[in-house]
Amino acid sequence: MSKSHYQTRRNLAQQALADIIPFSEDDEKAIQAGARQLVQGGVPPDLPPRFLVSAASYALATGQIPARQLSNRVINHLTSPIPPSSPSFKEIQAALL
Repeated sequence: MSKSHYQTRRNLAQQALADIIPFSEDDEKAIQAGARQLVQGGVPPDLPPRFLVSAASYALATGQIPARQLSNRVINHLTSPIPPSSPSFKEIQAALL
């Protein structure tokens, strides 16, 4: 992470960006793993959108994937409808009562 993420900002009430939006080594590892998946033709399904953009940047930097192909894959993933989630146990229980 660059030094600018740790500098305080007036518009953030004198807090650093890293204080507002936490970012860990595990997050960086997930981004790097996501970049490898993108290069191999996949899309990391559990990677948050804010990290997917960084993963795409890393994937593009490898030179192993055409920019248009990568951007289409990422945009299609980010704009695809979210599948409905499975009902919770409480929702199932309430439906039976």
